[in-house]
Amino acid sequence: MRSSSISGLRRRLCLTLPFGALAATLGGAAQALPRPPYQVAMSLDLLGETSKPVAHVFRGERAMISGMHGDTPWRLEFTIKHYDRREPMQVFTRLTVADDIVAAKTRHVNPGQRVVVRADDTMDVGLIIKIV
Repeated sequence: MRSSSISGLRRRLCLTLPFGALAATLGGAAQALPRPPYQVAMSLDLLGETSKPVAHVFRGERAMISGMHGDTPWRLEFTIKHYDRREPMQVFTRLTVADDIVAAKTRHVNPGQRVVVRADDTMDVGLIIKIV
């Protein structure tokens, strides 16, 4: 009687252990997934040139878009910090023209709200950030 209960226990362990290992592996893989991505729709009106690019960025990653207007280089950098979906995002932006920082802003916005970075009438940037 005792040997049958021991072999039943072995059988249950042999069936249970592989599923437990699989669950632990899948749980570890779920934690290793990247941070949630954001879709950033931009409206750039810089020095008389307009464009509407879209970028996908990750939380905490610094994104950069740059270009040239004639012989003048410009660069837009932004970083999104967002720790809790119930709280507003922090968006750090910096606009540089010819190596001079012309605008640097930190905004607290909810997903879908517009972030505006304006240096003057010739430099206007709008960002709309959505969680993908």
